[in-house]
Formats: sequence, C-alpha cells, structure tokens
Amino acid sequence: MKDSPIQESKIGENTLDEYENQTESVSASWLRLVGLALIMVLTMFALPRLGMVWTSMIVFIATALLFKTRHPIVAVVCAVIIPLLLYAFFAHVAGIAIPQGNFVRLP
Repeated sequence: MKDSPIQESKIGENTLDEYENQTESVSASWLRLVGLALIMVLTMFALPRLGMVWTSMIVFIATALLFKTRHPIVAVVCAVIIPLLLYAFFAHVAGIAIPQGNFVRLP
C-alpha cells in the first residue's frame, strides 16, 4: 500500500506549544465568561438610569467587542439602529411604553 498524503497524529503526544495554546484558550474563555457576567451586572444597574434603549445599545456593542466580532462597524450600526427601530415601533405604533431612563428620555 502507498503512504497516504495525510499524516496521522499520534494521540497523547502534545508538544509544549500545543499545551500552552490550549491553556491560553481556556483562560481566554474564562475571561470572556467573567466579562459577560460583568456586562449582565452592569446592565442591571444601567437600566433604571439610562433606560432600555440606551442600555441595549451599550450592551450590544460591549458584547460584540467582547466576542471579537469580524464586523465591528456593522455591529455598532446594528447596536444603534435595532433598539431605535424597536423603540419607534413599540412606543409610537403599538402604543406600548418602553422603560425610559432618569438621565436621557426619548420622544
């Protein structure tokens, strides 16, 4: 039989570099998880002060940056447009009140 062009790796033989890369990815995952928990806690405190729309914008941007999106500009544009469109629909078309903040109020 001919040797296949695909080399089979031996199970259990990790080099030091592979181990360090796995360790870094695990620690990055934990940092990302802690960052997401921090975003959730800050959201809880920001909602009464900033309101639903502004808080949603900030949380969307923070989450997109935390997870290192490939398209940060699109994420920022969506973070601004989607909450504003939802606010416009619910507040002006459907007649449902959206929680407003103490500092900034939308029309």
